[in-house]
Amino acid sequence: MHPVGSAGEGTYETLRTFANDVGIEFATLLGYRPTAWAWPQDRRQLELASFTTRRALCALPNRTPRQPKTPTQKIARVHDLVRDDDVAATVATA
Repeated sequence: MHPVGSAGEGTYETLRTFANDVGIEFATLLGYRPTAWAWPQDRRQLELASFTTRRALCALPNRTPRQPKTPTQKIARVHDLVRDDDVAATVATA
C-alpha cells in the first residue's frame, strides 16, 4: 500500500495509485467519485440507500432531506411529523 496523498502527487495520481492498490480500474474509481461527492458525508449510510440508488438519484437537486434551520421551519417539520399517525402514537405513549 502507498500512503494516500504522498508529497508531490496530485489528486488523480493519488486516485490512480489507490485504484491500483485495491485492484480496480482507475476509470471505474473515477466513475464512483461524482456519486460520492454528491452526497454529504453524514448521509452516506448504506443501510439507508445503496450506492447504486444514490448514483441514480445523484442528478436530483433535492436528493437529500433538508434540515430545518429557522424556528418556523422546525415548527413546520414537527407539524409534518405529528400528522403521521404512527409518529403521533409513539410520542403520545413515550
